Formats: sequence, structure tokens, C-alpha cells
Amino acid sequence: SAVPGQAHPPSAMSDSSFRQPDTWWQSAEGAKEETLRLDLEAEFLFTHLIVVFRSPRPAAMVLERSQDRGRTWEPLRYFARDCQRMFGLAEGSACTSKYSGAFPCSRGEVSYSSDGPFLVGASQEVIYRALPPSNKVDPFGAAGQHQLMVTNLRARLLQRQPCPCQSQQPGAASLPTQHFAIYHFIAKGACLCHGHADQCVPARGYTPSLEKTNNMVNPRQVCVQAQHRWRPLTSARLSTTTDRGRPPTASPGRRTSAR
Repeated sequence: SAVPGQAHPPSAMSDSSFRQPDTWWQSAEGAKEETLRLDLEAEFLFTHLIVVFRSPRPAAMVLERSQDRGRTWEPLRYFARDCQRMFGLAEGSACTSKYSGAFPCSRGEVSYSSDGPFLVGASQEVIYRALPPSNKVDPFGAAGQHQLMVTNLRARLLQRQPCPCQSQQPGAASLPTQHFAIYHFIAKGACLCHGHADQCVPARGYTPSLEKTNNMVNPRQVCVQAQHRWRPLTSARLSTTTDRGRPPTASPGRRTSAR
């Protein structure tokens, strides 16, 4: 927005959910698809992703990762109201329809975790775990790190859907609702310091800030000795791209080249 105080940039998805709970990113009105991309400064062990929508959650969405700084991508999870119709996939571990409903119309959560799918409370979270609790793979061993390591994350929002309650509201037909909107995009994990440290923090003398030229938040990360291994990752580069007319496809377990 050109009006001061009414803009909804990508940085609003990674500000504090406690200090600034009512800020959000919003796509252009009429956008059919959007891509959210998180670029990290280093390798991380990625375990959780929580996305809290201001608009109805997408009817179709794909979460992808890159392990080579965005050169190739592979899917982690497909979300769709109809997995077979959207992606040609049966309902199961690769795709779920449980959490792609339009209700709740606001603050609906889509979540990803490395430990497996389950429902938390009434917030309709989707949680996927790369290493389920029964798995005895050491997350800091070679096999565990291969499953969890990321340098980039990408969420492709592929299909909007209207709020099912909106048609009952007075004047609903005139409300601008043909967009995606997100309150919080929260990724968590551990820095990959190969045993030399326990935590990644912004480099000394560097304050995370919005880069106006490309609409990204960009802090530099370094490894330090600390008490806590796990921390949010989304203070790193978070950007959005409007996609135009690219049909969704499903390739579970396969890498694709960057566009």
C-alpha cells in the first residue's frame, strides 16, 4: 500500500507474534498463486513450521525445501482439500486434506514438524515430522542431518478459497477477499555447526533489517556456544513471489530445478 501504516510487506510475517500480533502480509487482490521463500544464511536442521493465515487457508499448498541454496527443490508435504484431484496423490503421508479447509476463516494454522502428523487443540494445525518419535535415527547423525538439513524453504500457495461464512454477512459481496494473507510464518530448528557450537545468532555488529530493494529480511548468522539449541529461523530472508498460471504438479521425493 502507498498509504503509510497500511502496507502489508513480507517482513510482517516474521515480526514478533507477541509485540505485533495484528500485522500481516497480504498478496495483491486477485492473485491466484503466491510463493513464500525463506533463504537462510547457513545450513540448518529444520524441524517445525507454523503458518497462521489471516485469509482462509489455501485449498492447495506445497511445502518444499532446498539443500543447495535454492538450485534444486524437493517437496516435504502436500496440502489439499482433494489430494487426488489437485496432485494426483492418494490421501496419506505425502498429501493430507485434513487441514486445507476454509474454516476458520481467519487465524487458521498450517504447521509442519519433523516428528509426524497430529492435531493440536482446536486450531487445526497440520504437523509433519521427518523423524517420527519411534524413529531411533540420531537427528545429529549423518542420516538425521540429511533428512532435516535445509538452506531454503518454499511454500507454494496454489489455490485460494472463499470464507464459507462470508456470503451470510451484510455487504459481503463487496468485501475484498480475493487474496492470500498471513499473520505469522514461523520456522524453527537448530543451527548446523558440526559439534562446534550449540546456537546460531546474528553476526556481531549486524542488526536484522528490511532490505527495501528486494523486500526481504536478511540477518547474518554465526555459531556460538549457548544453552539452547532450538530457535526460530524466520528472522532470515523471507520473500514472496506472485506466480502466474503455473499448474500444480506432484513429484514426491524428487528434486526440481529452481525457476
